[in-house]
Amino acid sequence: MNSQQQHFRKIDFLRGIAILAVFQAHFIWYYFPAYPGLIGLDSGLPVKKVVLLSFLPRTIGWSGVTIFLLVSGFLLHLGYLRSPSTFTLRGFYSRRFWRVYPPYLLVLLVFCLFLEKDLFNSLEGWKTFLFHVLSAQNLSTRTYFSVNPTFWCLALEVQLYLLYAVFLYGRRKWGVKRMTGLTLLVSIVWQAVGMRVDGLANSLPWANAAISIWVVWATGAFLAEAYHEGRRIGKALDGRDRLFIAGGFVLAIVLTPLNAVLQYTAGLTGVLLMDLFLHSGKMTLQRWPARVIVTIGLCSFSVFLIHQPLLQAWIDFLDRHSPVYRGYRLVDGLLVSLGIFLLSYAMYHFVELPSIRIGNRLRKERKPALTV
Repeated sequence: MNSQQQHFRKIDFLRGIAILAVFQAHFIWYYFPAYPGLIGLDSGLPVKKVVLLSFLPRTIGWSGVTIFLLVSGFLLHLGYLRSPSTFTLRGFYSRRFWRVYPPYLLVLLVFCLFLEKDLFNSLEGWKTFLFHVLSAQNLSTRTYFSVNPTFWCLALEVQLYLLYAVFLYGRRKWGVKRMTGLTLLVSIVWQAVGMRVDGLANSLPWANAAISIWVVWATGAFLAEAYHEGRRIGKALDGRDRLFIAGGFVLAIVLTPLNAVLQYTAGLTGVLLMDLFLHSGKMTLQRWPARVIVTIGLCSFSVFLIHQPLLQAWIDFLDRHSPVYRGYRLVDGLLVSLGIFLLSYAMYHFVELPSIRIGNRLRKERKPALTV
C-alpha cells in the first residue's frame, strides 16, 4: 500500500470515528432524553457534576462535528494545493454540488414525505422545505432542528464552501497563517457580540453560524498546507504564531461563552492529534476493528444524513411490535443501528458514487477529485 492510499485510509478512519461519536450521542439521547449533556458553570449545579456531565459520552458526541470540519478543511484545501494551476471555483462548487446535494435532496424528500407527512399541508411547512432546499435551515431557530435535526450541520458545511473563496483570497493576499488567524479573531468578535446582545445569547443560529465555526475549518486547511509541504504542524508554527494562539485563547476565555472556548479547544486539540495520526507510520489500520471503522468512514455521509430520524422511527416501531423481554430495547437499538449502517453502505454505492460519477462526466473528468 503506497503512502497516498494509506493517507486516505486514515482520513476514512477519522470520518468513521467522527460519525460513530455523533451516532452514539444521538443513540444515548434517544434512550435517556433527560440527560442534559453539555452544561455551563452558570447552571446552578455543583462544579464536580458540571465537569462529570460535560465529559460523558453523549456530551462529547459534538466532537465528531469538529473532526468532520477539520477533515473537510484539510481535504478540500489539499485538493487545491495539489493542482492550483487547474483549480477553478466553478469546478470546486460543481464537485461539492454533486458530492453533497443529490444524496441530501433524496433523503430530504423521503423524510418530508414519510416522516413529516403534514409538512406540505401548510405555508409554514413549504417555507421550512424551501429553507432546507437552499441549505439555510440553520439560519432560523424555527427551522434549525426541523425535518432532521442533524441537517443544520450540513447547511453549515455548505456555507463554509462558500467562504472558501474568501479564504483563498485572504491566503493569496496575506498568507495562510494570517488568514487562519483572521478567522479566529472574527469568530471571537462574533461570539462576544452574541454573548452581549439580547436575543442572540444562547441562540444556536448565532453561536453555530458559519462565520463563527469557520476557524475550525480553516485550521484543517492550515494543516493541509503543512502536510503538503511535508512538515509537522509544530514545525510550521514559529514563536510568534504560538504567542498569537495563546493570546487568542485568553481573549476567548475573557470575551466569549464557555461553548465557544470548548469549540476552540476541541479544534486545536483535534488538529494536533490529526497531525500526529497522519504522520504516524506505526498506525497502519490493518486489524479488523480498524477496517470496520474505515468502511463506516466511507459511508459516513449517508450515516449522517439518515441516522437520527431512523433511530427514533425504527426503534419506536420495534417497541410496539417486537417481543418484550429483559433488555429488549437495547437489542432493538442494536438491530436498528446495524440496519442504519447497512442502509448507509448501500446508499454510498448506489446514490453517492453514481452522483459523483455524473458530476465527473459533466466536467469530463477521468478521475474523481478528493471527496469529503
